[in-house]
Amino acid sequence: MTFRVDKHVPIPPRQGRRSADQWTQWPFWQMEVGDSFFVDATSSKAQGVTQAYGEFKRAHPDTDFTQRWRDDDEIEHRPGVRCWRTA
Repeated sequence: MTFRVDKHVPIPPRQGRRSADQWTQWPFWQMEVGDSFFVDATSSKAQGVTQAYGEFKRAHPDTDFTQRWRDDDEIEHRPGVRCWRTA
């Protein structure tokens, strides 16, 4: 198989990336170390929390977060994901 090398093809802008404005839907800005928030398992946002805190951490390297999927969250008493600020 051979590939043709093209010259002067402009790079299109990235698509699907979160902007800083989209972080406002998450409480990362408000959290202190030890704080946590819960996302219900039935919410479409439950799968996105890992990506969201990873992108927030890249923009704010002095912060860190972790998450745990809970079958029965000790505070909310339902399944979902809880995210903690750890640094």
